[in-house]
Amino acid sequence: MKKTLKIFLILNFVFFTAIGLRGEHIVSGVMYYEYLGQGSAVNTNLYQITLRLFTDCNIDKTIEGNVDIGVYKGSPGNFSFVLKKTAFLGGTPFNSDFSGSCSALLRNVCVGAATYVTNIELPETSGNYLIAYQRCCRNMTISNILDPGRTGSTILMEITPESFRAKNSSPKFDSNLPIVACINEPLLLDLGGSDAENDSVAFELCAPLTGGGPRGSGGTSGDPNDCLGITPNPQNCVPALKEVSFAGNFKLNSPFPSITPILISNRRLQATPNTLGQYTFGICVKEYRNGILMSVQRRDIQINFSACNITIKAAIQSATVQNNVATLTHCDRLLPFKITNLSTDTTYIKKVNWEFTGPKGNQIVSDSFHFTKILSDTGVYTGKMVLNRGNQCSDSIMLQIMVGQKINSDISTLLPLD
Repeated sequence: MKKTLKIFLILNFVFFTAIGLRGEHIVSGVMYYEYLGQGSAVNTNLYQITLRLFTDCNIDKTIEGNVDIGVYKGSPGNFSFVLKKTAFLGGTPFNSDFSGSCSALLRNVCVGAATYVTNIELPETSGNYLIAYQRCCRNMTISNILDPGRTGSTILMEITPESFRAKNSSPKFDSNLPIVACINEPLLLDLGGSDAENDSVAFELCAPLTGGGPRGSGGTSGDPNDCLGITPNPQNCVPALKEVSFAGNFKLNSPFPSITPILISNRRLQATPNTLGQYTFGICVKEYRNGILMSVQRRDIQINFSACNITIKAAIQSATVQNNVATLTHCDRLLPFKITNLSTDTTYIKKVNWEFTGPKGNQIVSDSFHFTKILSDTGVYTGKMVLNRGNQCSDSIMLQIMVGQKINSDISTLLPLD
């Protein structure tokens, strides 16, 4: 049976509960702001800040009920702390579990999403405002950066003085990018988003940023709120704006293997990935009005490339097949009976289930690759072998075993089928 996996989006909803601190689960994230009106004082603006955070729910299906966001002012390399705000969950967190997809035959993929919201009042300033969330750590299975399990992430955006004076809102990103995509097939990521003022929005590849470190996570000593901890304290830890270290020949403009150049055009990223794996990369979003830079958002993205055209075929040795039923005979009920599994492609066969009902109604099951059991009753056993049950890439074969009673060393009898 041939099954095809296409690009998957986050679809299935489940509730999350609050959790203590844990590292090794950041997948991706994006932040945006909306102008709500004048603040409580002269020359102040009130903004709603939204952080959309995606985490690996294979490691833990729970998620923090709130997160701390830092606000800084200045310019790159010279930002200073302004304030810390706690953002709380807004809406219903949910997760997408791909355990039933073909991609799960190579890597378990489960991604949870949560949205955090807070309001911030800011006074006018001559420099940029930098709003950032820092968290460690990333998935250890990421293919294109060094030491991913000890490398954190910084999700950020900048509000320029021009944006402040214009009472501007940044581009908004509330749709979900794909989690899994196919190798050797064209990839088209709609980076999309919407802008309330219809400003010009430019997208470009950029390197993801690090953030925090592994201190204070499970099995690692230290203060989790340290600047090298899994949840850096925004007041003490001005974002270093340090880019991740790419592995091998990967770099910001070629963060994953592709047959064709990785390009961004008309808000869409185009490529043809050709290597299995899990890859992270960044998208820098720049908003312009009349040629003047209004805001910058740095989006952190992770995607899994999987084999999609997978062929699974159930087959066994030495069977007579009639009407889609494979029939075997066994001449001595006192000896173990073995069925040799010849199914293909074994690379993608992760689970085998044998199920039989005996002549007296008894149930016989096995989850070994080959079947070996003593069938103690004479008569007909009916059942099936199932490959990758519950997965899109699965197959099965119906089976019938005729078990006879051995009379002596030379003669045995087989009961008729009817």
